[in-house]
Amino acid sequence: MLFGAMPGARAAEPGLAGRVIVIDPGHGGPDGGARGVGGILEKDITLPVSLELAQLLRQAGAIVYLTRTTDTDLATPEDRAAGRRHKGDLRERLRFTRSKDPDAFISIHCNAVPSPRWSGAQTIYMAGREPSKHLAEVIQDAFRSTLLPTERGADDMSTLFLLKRLDCPAVIAEVGFISNPVEAEHLAKPTYQRQVAFAIYCALLRYFGEPQPVRGALQRPSLSEVHV
Repeated sequence: MLFGAMPGARAAEPGLAGRVIVIDPGHGGPDGGARGVGGILEKDITLPVSLELAQLLRQAGAIVYLTRTTDTDLATPEDRAAGRRHKGDLRERLRFTRSKDPDAFISIHCNAVPSPRWSGAQTIYMAGREPSKHLAEVIQDAFRSTLLPTERGADDMSTLFLLKRLDCPAVIAEVGFISNPVEAEHLAKPTYQRQVAFAIYCALLRYFGEPQPVRGALQRPSLSEVHV
């Protein structure tokens, strides 16, 4: 079970005040992520959206941590020397997030595919995790009502490294397709980046405004079990 009355488990009053939230700006440093229309890089969208979201949440009283605040990744020099930069980066993001014992984890990303016709923001959660599913659905509702038109719904996956290994409500927010000319143009603009951050903020405000169950702990896979 994800939630249950356990010794040392944590209960909280509804609202954002005092909530611990980890925001994970996808990619960074040598890992630019997807490359979109006009050469825009995913990492250059995920960081400003994350920084804006962190500011909004802190103003509401949340305790916010970011896995990165600059254009870098989290791989160690040893990881790079051994040719395992990507694996090490994921491991350190997981280690950082677990150390904060968050009430929620939001990883910010962008989509890209060969065809320019696909568009729309989408939220992804780990299959079988009901709290994560609910958070994803609330964020997806905010995307539909706030951002460029999308018919997408929240979607589940079972193989994503971080989502599989976190015991808090955890989602990946794919904030749009940078392979779509219209979305890429919007996502490159600070005004739209702030709009994306505001949509996620409103969703978290709604999610944590509901009564929350007491949170226990999952049996956590080892940090060394990296299957991306």
